[in-house]
Amino acid sequence: MEVYEVDPLLCPRCGGTRKVVAGIERPAVVRQILDHLGLPTAAPSLRAPPDGRVAAHSRDWSYEPLFDDSPVPGPVTV
Repeated sequence: MEVYEVDPLLCPRCGGTRKVVAGIERPAVVRQILDHLGLPTAAPSLRAPPDGRVAAHSRDWSYEPLFDDSPVPGPVTV
């Protein structure tokens, strides 16, 4: 599992460390919990728009290389 920008094991209230005590893997049980909480049980559709239409706010992408003028370290000798 990958999580970015947040630490799921960090308590948002006190900043303490949490630990995982259980994991639910059976889809039927997960669906039952989500239904009880009133949350969607179906995954969102991640398909592209039909007929190849592009969003009106599309933009051109460009690439500008970033040059770092710092010296390249040489080999480490021991």
